[in-house]
Parts: sequence; structure tokens; C-alpha cells
Amino acid sequence: MTQAVELARRVKVHVAIGGHDATNRMEPYLLDFSFTDNATGKADEVRITLHDRDGKWNNEWKPKKGTEVTATIVCSDWFKQGDSVSLPCGRFRIDEIEFSGPPDKITIKAVTSALTTGLRDTPKTRAWENTSLQTVAGQVAAEHGLALHYEGDPHLFSRQDQRNESDLPFVDRMAEERGMFCKAHDSRLVMVDRERAENVSPKIAINRRGGQTTLKPLPRSGLRIKTAPGDAEFGSEKLLSLSVSGEAPLTATAAQKYSFKQASSKTAYSEAQASYTDPSKGKTHTAVVKTPEEERDHKLLVMDKRAEDSLQAIRLSKARLNQENSKENTATLEVMGHPGIVAGITLDLTGFGDFSGRYIVKKAEHKVGGSGGYTTSLELSKCRLNPDVLVKAGSAEVAARPAAAPSLPVNNASAWEAAFLALREFWLLSGVDDLTKLLFCLPNIADAMAGKVDNAADAQGWLHLRSMFQHWFGGRASTASDAADPFWVDWDWVMSYARTREKYALFTQNSPEPSAEVGPNIKNDAALASLGRILCRDGYMRDERVDFDFTVLPWTKWQDAYHTHIPVPRPSEADGLMAAMGAFTLRALAAGWTEPDGKGGHIVHVTKMAVFVHDVFNFDPEQAGDAIGLRYWNCENLHYSGTKEDGYTELDNEKFRNFRSQYDHGGDFLVLSQPHAVENFSGEQYKYVCAKQLF
Repeated sequence: MTQAVELARRVKVHVAIGGHDATNRMEPYLLDFSFTDNATGKADEVRITLHDRDGKWNNEWKPKKGTEVTATIVCSDWFKQGDSVSLPCGRFRIDEIEFSGPPDKITIKAVTSALTTGLRDTPKTRAWENTSLQTVAGQVAAEHGLALHYEGDPHLFSRQDQRNESDLPFVDRMAEERGMFCKAHDSRLVMVDRERAENVSPKIAINRRGGQTTLKPLPRSGLRIKTAPGDAEFGSEKLLSLSVSGEAPLTATAAQKYSFKQASSKTAYSEAQASYTDPSKGKTHTAVVKTPEEERDHKLLVMDKRAEDSLQAIRLSKARLNQENSKENTATLEVMGHPGIVAGITLDLTGFGDFSGRYIVKKAEHKVGGSGGYTTSLELSKCRLNPDVLVKAGSAEVAARPAAAPSLPVNNASAWEAAFLALREFWLLSGVDDLTKLLFCLPNIADAMAGKVDNAADAQGWLHLRSMFQHWFGGRASTASDAADPFWVDWDWVMSYARTREKYALFTQNSPEPSAEVGPNIKNDAALASLGRILCRDGYMRDERVDFDFTVLPWTKWQDAYHTHIPVPRPSEADGLMAAMGAFTLRALAAGWTEPDGKGGHIVHVTKMAVFVHDVFNFDPEQAGDAIGLRYWNCENLHYSGTKEDGYTELDNEKFRNFRSQYDHGGDFLVLSQPHAVENFSGEQYKYVCAKQLF
């Protein structure tokens, strides 16, 4: 019979003040230490209370306000014999020092070092226009020397005013309105979508009746982020802002104290309504979002919040409904100290009857007493795992106002992104299958792949693919590719790939006749005959000299004006060019003049040639894509693979055509480059006789 081993658990707080290790000096005087970790809205802090029986902490050892403090809770033999785990609390700056008695004691309060005076206390007035919450957060973080960790939609808007408001309250308010957690901690500004956080599977269980069961280590995914070099001495990765060092196993544990509450006052709403009239645009934007609980009494949450369009009205309603209803089921718990429980993670509570379920940690307070006792106190709210449902949304004209056409960039990426996000929001709220969810995830996968490749050209290709997906999904269902805005690629980027340069060299060399080795050429007999037919068709062969320059035509005319092309095939291995374009063609345009030869024909003088990139972003069943498939995609890992792997879904052209048929969206478009003048073109002159037309 195996006897249970009683663990000799030990806990110690390691503290550095002003860069100097103060652990041993502080230990004999320590009354208690606490670290408070908040998911959003409030600053993290540490409190250290010390005996001052000999007057040292109020004299020569007394630290100054603003001094940096770092702290780590180190647990030995905690979950199993010989195993150590630790909780790096982070970096803080002393904010308050309190001296009280008798008996004399000193209390040091330090708040996260990310809370610079300017971030928290310096009011600013400025307007943010035509940008996103993600961009604003990035600029605010950079202004205060912080790194940004952002997980969620970018949340575009046309204008937000910051009026006599310091930066942290401003971005925190914007984040809260859009359903995101926001906190400054340990040299970072962290913003995470609340719904996304609640849907991360719990890795820690808390049981009412106790019994410790070792669970698997936390995976390297979810809300975990890497620390910068030189970060927490005892940990290499962080969860939201904190970490459990190494790969120590996390455990199920028992609740020592617990309290659950179900409330209905100012919570338990059945639906939220937003309605806003924008007088500057003469439109009223409305949205109604309801909870999926069928048995809930009708209780309406009415919002009077500025919304720029129906999409923003949906998001504001959905975020507010989630925020208020998260107060319906709350709990406070106290457990044996657990260094793996930090703000923003989810827990599985069992044995509490109807109160059992998945909860998210809003606040975790880790307390270590001078005698070595260690407890973790928690404030929780129950996760709302069934998403709220869109009932209706729209924008209506309330006054006739002429609208000026916007000035758009060459690639209207922000408009494509906004259209895609708006439609995705509608469809996800309405409920879609797993395949459609994966299709909606493709821009995110492409964006993530840009950060995983080794060179800038490949990264650019994946970023192009991200915008191309958004352009296609956001467009109305159409196979008329020339009816949509083209996607413009840079000539130099396309030519940075060897296979394109090789084809371009073959295409532009001075070869009079086509051959198996050379293939199509901009000035061989077949190409010049094709140019002659175009000149005849468009009326450039007259009884006088007529100039032509197809290289300066608008892109809508290129399809009819190019006279020859050469294909650039896709490679066997994916790179950035293949990601964005697959197989494509190089096409030639000509410039020069014609004159009659006096014998019923014309002499064509070609003085310039230009070549442009041409592709169609579509999912045509006639293309080779159906035969070879579009390879394998995984949304959870945000990854693309050329070979089949577990958890990856194979995509093909038919799946995209089915999407277009079902949702009436998915518009094909052209991919083009500006024409590139052929270097060292020596010119060409030849005779051509237009064929007689029979009527």
C-alpha cells in the first residue's frame, strides 16, 4: 500500500528595491506581502508591510517614492516533491509609504511601472480621425515607452475625441466600450478581447470538496505572450501580463472559502438597443442584440451612444450587453496559494451545484504572510459562452445630403478591411458553421504568416494576401473581375523573385521568332501581328500618321490593348509571391505611330514597350487550383501548411464558390502593377495590312 506523501511546502518572496536584492534584509521584518493583479481598469500593485521595531525602515533603509520594485513569489515542493514554481509579479514603482503604530510598522505600496505619470495623470485634448483602436493604442503605448500586446479586431472609426483626459483612461474607456480588457503592466499596454478570453479552455480546476489532481502544463498559446530579453528573472513567458515559470504542472485545488451571487439589479438584460442620429451625415444608425437565453424575462438595455454606422452600433450594443450581463453571476474564492492563477485566465469550478462552470478571473490577490502562509483570493465572473445574437441593424437617411466621393489610396485597404469586418460581424452573430469560421479567419492567418517568414518580400506577400481576402469577402458576389477595384502590387516586389525575373528576361529579349526555348516575346512575329490587329480594330491605321501610346491608358483599357503575354507558373513550394498571386502573367503594351506605305498597307513604328503584372483573384473552377487544392489552414494556430497536418483543413476553389452562393458575397477582382518600361528597348518597324471586313 502506497502512503500519501505530505509535502513540506515552502514559499518565499524575492524582492529587489532600486535594482538591489532586498530579500534577506526584508525577511526578518516581513509581516505580509500582497500582489494584486487586475484584468482590466485598475492598476496592479504590490503592498509590503514590515515591522519597524528598531527604526531602520523609517530611517536609513526607507526607500524613496518612485523607486523601482520587482517581486517574485517562489514556491518549493508545492505541487509535488522537488518541484518549484514561481510567480513573477513584475516591475513596480513606489507610489505610497505609510508609517503607523504602535507597534511601529511601514507599509510600502507600489504600482505597476507601466503607469508613468503622463499615462495616468496628464490630461490631453486631441482628435483621432480615420484610424482604429489598435492604432491609437499603439501610438499611446509608443509615446510612453511601452510595448503593445493587442488581441482582437482593430475596431475602425472615423473620429474619436480625447477631451481633457489622460491617455490610459481614454484608451481604457474605448476598450471597454468595444468589449476589450485593457491594462498597463510591466512595460506593456495589454488589450485583449473579452469574448476571446472567455473562450480559452480552463487549465486550472477548483473543487468545492478538495482533492488535488495534477493537470497538464499550460500550452504555448491562447493569451500567453513572450517577455522581452531581461524581463522577469524567474519566468520566460507571461499570461496576459504574468507567468508561471518554465513548464511546471498546474493543478486542481480546493476552495478554502467561497461566495457566489446571482443578481438581477442592473444586469440580466435580455437585449440591448443602440440608436444614434448623426446630424452631420443625416443618418440614424440602429442595432438590436439579444441574449440566447430563451427563458429570460424581457429586460431592455437602451443605449444612447454615438455610432458612426450600423456596424459600430452592433459592436457597442454587443459589448455593453456582455459587460452588464457579466455582473449577473459572480463569485469570490480563496484557495491555497496558486502561482498559476492570474487575472484574465479561465477556471473550471466544480462541486458548487448550479454555480459550477467556467469563470474568468477579474482580480487575483496573492498574499504571503511573514510566517510563510500563502493564499490566493479571487474575484470571478461566470463566462458567457453562448454569444449574443444580432436581431436587426441598419442605417436610415433622415435628411437628404449630397455625399462627396472620398479620396482613396491606390489600394483602398482600410475600406476593404472595414467592409470585411462589418460583414463578418453580421454573419458570426447570425451563426455560421466551422468551415465558414475558418474562411473568416483567413485574413488573420495571412497576417500571422507574415510574421513567421524569414524575409521582407515573403512577408509582404502574406500581407497582400490578407488584404486580398478582405477585398474578396467584403465585395458583393461577382465574377466580373473588372467591375471591382483592382489590387495594385509593386513591380519591384514582383521582380524580387527569381522566377519572375527569368520570365521577364525571356519575354523582353530581342528574338525575331518564337521557339520552344524562348516562348512568347514582346516583339516576335506573333506578337507584332497581334499588335497590328489591335491597331486596325481601334482605328489607328489611317491615311495619315497616327500616334498611339497604350502604356498610358487607364487600367480599364489594358485588357483590350495588350498584345502578348507570358505566364509565370506557381512554384512547388509556397513563398510570399505564391501566397498572394499563385500563377500569373506578364503582359505587354506598346507605343509608337503608324503611317500609310502607299501600297494599301501601313508601316508600324514601335518606339516603346511596357510590361505589367496581371492576375485575377478568383476561385474559377477552370483554374488549376481545383486540381491541386489551396493547401491546409488552421485558425487556432494561425498557420498555413503545404502538407496535411492534424487539425488543419484543406481548402479548394469549390469551398469559396459555395461561400459566394450562400452569402451573396465574394467579388472577384484584378491584381495589377503599373506598366514598367522595358529597359534598352531598341524599337521595331514592320509592315502590316489590315484584313478586309466582310459585311
